Amino acid sequence: MAAEAVAFQAALTRIGLNADSSAALNANGITAVQDLINLDSKDIEQILKIIRTGPPPVPVPYLAQKRLGIFSYWATRQNRLGEPIDAALFT
Repeated sequence: MAAEAVAFQAALTRIGLNADSSAALNANGITAVQDLINLDSKDIEQILKIIRTGPPPVPVPYLAQKRLGIFSYWATRQNRLGEPIDAALFT
């Protein structure tokens, strides 16, 4: 696994997603920080609704959902400012 992918998975763990929910995010096309750019809260809510309802249904904590929205906002902001978009920088 590339260093970028490892850093992204570590960031997802820091925000409260477990291995199953991270894998479900990856299966739905969110595999790197760049995939979060320009997603708004409704987009995040819809992706997590798909993950929660399965198959198989995967529980995603509400606070992890909120933090994923903040992660998306951060990625969009970093992109607009021309700053590095490295998952390891997100705390």
